[in-house]
Amino acid sequence: MESSASEQLQNYCDLKTVEMLGKGAYGFVLTCFDKEHTQKVVVKLQSPRWAAVAAQEWAHGSQCAHDHIVSHLQVLLHYDGKSEMERKIEKAFDDGVFIGKRPKILPDRYVCMVLEYMDRGTAQHLSKEGLLDLEGLAAIARQVSSALAFIHKSKQTHNDIKPENILLRKAAAGDHLVVKLADFGLAQWSVERQRDAELMAYSLWCLGLDEPFEHMPSKPERPAAADRFEGKALLKDSRQDLRSALAKAVRDLWAGSTEMAVVAASEDFCNAQLTIHHAKHTEVEANARQEIPPRLERQAKLWKAVHMANIVRRWSHADCPRTGSCLLLSTLCLYRFLEVCCAISLLSLSPSPPSPLPLPLSSFPSPPPPPPLSLPRPPLPLPLSPGPSPSLPLPIDN
Repeated sequence: MESSASEQLQNYCDLKTVEMLGKGAYGFVLTCFDKEHTQKVVVKLQSPRWAAVAAQEWAHGSQCAHDHIVSHLQVLLHYDGKSEMERKIEKAFDDGVFIGKRPKILPDRYVCMVLEYMDRGTAQHLSKEGLLDLEGLAAIARQVSSALAFIHKSKQTHNDIKPENILLRKAAAGDHLVVKLADFGLAQWSVERQRDAELMAYSLWCLGLDEPFEHMPSKPERPAAADRFEGKALLKDSRQDLRSALAKAVRDLWAGSTEMAVVAASEDFCNAQLTIHHAKHTEVEANARQEIPPRLERQAKLWKAVHMANIVRRWSHADCPRTGSCLLLSTLCLYRFLEVCCAISLLSLSPSPPSPLPLPLSSFPSPPPPPPLSLPRPPLPLPLSPGPSPSLPLPIDN
């Protein structure tokens, strides 16, 4: 594994084999073969403003060389001086591979992360399609626990374990699938392991019951949730002993009474293999390519939110928690303001007759005048005449 700040992408990848997959807030994602054509890889082309996230992912992922962790092969700063990558991106828009708004200006530099290509998608997809049985779930428990035991031994934590981040690849022998843990954007140097244990237990629980990964049961709810898993997880599989062993692993991980290495070495899981019917391989492989861009987009949004929260936390003073609360409230208000602006923009895009041009101020109707005061009108003046006025009293002659 190497890192470079000047090496061109074409020095590591064969750009003639590039296949664009999708785009998102993080940038663009593509697949291609490496220079020696020994393996297919995934390349994330990220804007330099994502450099901090890429650096954190590389710092942790590149240190975890393990059979059940997705390999982080290369990170480099690519300078697209000959606009070769720009032409490929423009062609992807022209061909309809990329949909949505086309950038007016494409960057000439990208932070490139080269990753191992996992050709059988995610464990979440297998569960959703009903292709997972108890033995396959046991294989997932064993292999992911093995990866986490290695991470914890290196005094790191993953912090983002979920079915969507459990990736699959066809084994070299072709008779089963290899399970690997991915996405180190939220990893930290820490010896705190309980969060990883809870997320691991919840991931197994969701996969066994085909539940969405949304809201982990609270501590008082977990015993009942584990009982539900033991009674209903993957009922199409009749191996109750294996179901009970998985339920025990879920209970122990939630309770914090076991280590990942213990789960990985469990005799109940040691011979378990994840397999799918050979007729489903083509369908699963095609879906694996399609789900890479949306998965990376969701990860990018999550990483961005977490990193912004960390920035707010750094702004706060240790001796003045009120400052941090005020900054966090200000950030949330800013986000709310942006949401309102987006809503107004969407309303302005709704179909409606074109509005007339703005009128000058003089063309707007004036407000109605106030009602006249009801005062008694004075008598009208009488016309002047040469003689005495009849309305005046006449003088009295003596």
